[in-house]
Amino acid sequence: MGFTGDESTLSVIDADNLPPLLHLGPTGVLEVRDANVTLDHVYIRGGVDVYGGGNFTLTNSVVEPGWGSDQAHVRCGRIDGATCDIENTTIRWKAGVPQVGRDSVVTALADVSLTIANDDLSGGAGGVIVGSTQPSVVKHNYIHDLWTSTDNYIHQDAPVTRILGWVMTGRSSRLQ
Repeated sequence: MGFTGDESTLSVIDADNLPPLLHLGPTGVLEVRDANVTLDHVYIRGGVDVYGGGNFTLTNSVVEPGWGSDQAHVRCGRIDGATCDIENTTIRWKAGVPQVGRDSVVTALADVSLTIANDDLSGGAGGVIVGSTQPSVVKHNYIHDLWTSTDNYIHQDAPVTRILGWVMTGRSSRLQ
């Protein structure tokens, strides 16, 4: 599950090494603003927020938030109708850095088609959140070592502790 190769062979993407398709957001998260972006065999030091439409594909890679003030792991799709495919990838919080925020490891933010397959997902306040009505598949993933998020976001009277492996609210979502 996840990236199984030698991490030293991956191309590093971070604040100092940004390809033209990525932009550095105000919190240190890497923003994908173009449509039809494929990232393969990359080591992303920071979270990823996909704003572009079309197809976003991330394969055979490592995403490691916690290098800046970013909270995001991978946020897929802010435009309805987009697709987001993440396969054979490891997404984990940077070791030795206290975890912040309440982001899940992978979150679909708009009505997007999401495929999460053969991935190693850890270090978020939740695993995978799919709220899309588009066809989405979450299969053959290792979701582990999620942390407890305690905040007043859900209930105003008392803090809430939650650990969720996956949440699917869309009509076309499928867990395998």
